[in-house]
Amino acid sequence: AVINRSGVILAVNARWQQFACNNSVQPGQPAANTGVGSNYLTVCSIEAATDPHTREACQGIVDVLEGHRPIFTLEYPCHSPQQKRWFNMVVTPLRYRGQDGATITHTDITPVKQLQEDMLESFLAIQSILDTTLDGFWRTDLQGRLLEVNPSYCRMSGYTAAELLAMRISDLEALENPADTAARMARLTQHGHDQFETRHRRKDGTVWPVEISTTFNGKLSPPCCFVFVRDITERVQLQESILQSEHQRFEQLNKLTASVPGVVYQFRVQQNGDWSFDYLSAGVESLLELTPQDVYRDASAPTQCIVEEDRASHRAAVEQSLKTLSPWSHEHRIQTRSGRLKWVHGQALPEPQADGSVICYGILTDITANRNAQIEIQQRETYLQAIFDTALDAVVGMDEQGLVTAWNRRAEVIFGWCKAEAIGKPLHDMIVPTQHRAGHAHGLARFLATGQSDILNRRIEITALRRSGEGFPVELSILPFKVGDKRMFTAFVSDISERKRSEQALLESEKKFRLIAENTSDGITIFDKHQHVQYVSPAVMKQLGYTEQNELSRASAEVYALIDPAQRDALFASINEAIQSKMPALSYAYRIKHKSGHYIWREDSTNFRYTSTGEYDGAYVVSRDITERKRMEEEVRQLAYFDPLTHLPNRRMLNDRLNQAMAQSKRSGHCAAIMIMDLDNFKPLNDAHGHMVGDLLLIEVASRLRACVREVDTVARFGGDEFVVVLSELDAAPEISLTQALAVAEKIRAALAVPYVLSVQKQGQPSVSVVHRCSASIGVTLFMHDDTSAEDVLKKADSAMYQAKEQGRNRVWLSQA
Repeated sequence: AVINRSGVILAVNARWQQFACNNSVQPGQPAANTGVGSNYLTVCSIEAATDPHTREACQGIVDVLEGHRPIFTLEYPCHSPQQKRWFNMVVTPLRYRGQDGATITHTDITPVKQLQEDMLESFLAIQSILDTTLDGFWRTDLQGRLLEVNPSYCRMSGYTAAELLAMRISDLEALENPADTAARMARLTQHGHDQFETRHRRKDGTVWPVEISTTFNGKLSPPCCFVFVRDITERVQLQESILQSEHQRFEQLNKLTASVPGVVYQFRVQQNGDWSFDYLSAGVESLLELTPQDVYRDASAPTQCIVEEDRASHRAAVEQSLKTLSPWSHEHRIQTRSGRLKWVHGQALPEPQADGSVICYGILTDITANRNAQIEIQQRETYLQAIFDTALDAVVGMDEQGLVTAWNRRAEVIFGWCKAEAIGKPLHDMIVPTQHRAGHAHGLARFLATGQSDILNRRIEITALRRSGEGFPVELSILPFKVGDKRMFTAFVSDISERKRSEQALLESEKKFRLIAENTSDGITIFDKHQHVQYVSPAVMKQLGYTEQNELSRASAEVYALIDPAQRDALFASINEAIQSKMPALSYAYRIKHKSGHYIWREDSTNFRYTSTGEYDGAYVVSRDITERKRMEEEVRQLAYFDPLTHLPNRRMLNDRLNQAMAQSKRSGHCAAIMIMDLDNFKPLNDAHGHMVGDLLLIEVASRLRACVREVDTVARFGGDEFVVVLSELDAAPEISLTQALAVAEKIRAALAVPYVLSVQKQGQPSVSVVHRCSASIGVTLFMHDDTSAEDVLKKADSAMYQAKEQGRNRVWLSQA
């Protein structure tokens, strides 16, 4: 219906008219004031005095018309003649034909209300069941928060409902941690249902066992879980009581079997062939490394421990015992879980039962030690017999009558008697020389009578006899022992004929060695593996001036100290490298200090010794004094490369030094210089006073030249009165290098221009001083890394020198090319 601001009905639809008739107190007639033109507020005002719903509806309509509410709704009951019905009234503002008003709708919600009433009745019934059931009940969300609890769980836990609704499942759990509870909730949402046993903690801190049955419902909003909690304290106590009673019975049985070595068991075989263990003592853990529970779960576990090769015989023995009901006994090997191999002895007595089964009462014992002892004895006997037969010594046994009781293969070889011939014969008749037999018999009788002997329990060398009658040297040791009350003897005899021959050969060899070593001019030194001197020949002492005692007391460090410091490190490094490389020999020359303090030259030829495994074992060193040879080599070198008068490098050496300077210039990028000088006014000195005086002046010139240059520079005599100076490693800049070279050249020119005072003495006359003025013309050229040859450089300097002479002598001239 549409009403104006005063409440007058302006328009209605057919459903409104039907609604007015259905809810009228007069059948077939519409309710009063519900038609067009009627004031709807009037009827509401009349009924508002007695009906609170009408009163609320009237006020709501007025509030919408006056703009106090944007909309008004109300659910209310209406008693029609047919039945009680429910409607939903909605009032909304409306402007109709230029007037402010409102629309009023009444919607029949009776079916919805009826469904709500039915659901409420069901809920109240369910709530009544949950409130009266003995099991606890929860409703939780997916985070484990309790949303609903029943009185039974409150009684179980000691918490109030308000306290529980502020808690999570994990707050009540006594076994699971929060992570485990969360994981269980995740599985529940996946599978929909779970049932398990756990323990909960009461408010007073006590713990009690519970059985949980929970269901997840994802269709509700929000999803939740329904949980029933049953107190299973009595059931758990009953189970524990049963287990304790059974445990006490087993404990009593275990106490009885604890002192029994091995495993005591009761074994049952059913008529159908199935079998199981009724009882196993704790010894099964140490013997088979199985727990009784392992065997109760799988009766075949002990059989699986039997070594594969022994299973068939074990099975056959068991089947025969069950078939004949006769006692069973069997020895076999087992392998435990850890891989240990054991020998066991099983015994059992089968006893038939009324139900047709057979119970076997048995014991399984560890006989590993006994079997191993038997095996070890057998192996030891075999081992000793093998040693006896393969020993390098002859092993001979003898009893107190002097008869042979043992004779190994080596005895057959050494003495020539086979074992069958020797056993039982008097020993002295076979291997003791005739002249010693009486003494042998006397010594045996003395020992048997007094227990004293001069040869027992020690090694001695004597002469024995072969079957052929040949006497030969042997090393003998005799050990006495007792078997029961009888004396027995074991003799170990080694044929030392070869050793004696070797010793004699060694003596001869040492004599020859000493004869050679002590009469040769070369020194011989023998070092051990620790580099200590073991032997020195007289020639070594003669070379160095030390006594034999001095030499024998030396270690390698003292030898090191005697060697020229400039050579010692390189020399010892080469020796060590040769040893590390397993070289057989090494030769080297070096300088070593004589006792008097001067150095001599020696040449050593060293032969290294190594063991069969390649370890260093010492060395033989032959040393030759080569001092004289080195002196002669130096003289030859001087003649070849140095001027014999001035001792300056000659032309050959100069070429070598010049090439070195050019190569160094190429490497470093620095300049070098060469200067050639010729003496001015030298010939008149020779003509007036002879060549001897001229030689004195040349020697003085050489001395002055050396004083003007550095150690790294070269001063050479080129021939006659010509000299050459090579200045190496000047500056990288040619201008600076040129300045340096000219400065040195001027220094040389000035030094050589100083008058020479020469002392001359003729035979039979007093010495006379000769004063001579002699200058030099010097040609200088600079060369760098790009100059091609030493010959070109010399030509440039020579040309410059001639320019100096042409320009008036006693001057320096620079090559311009």
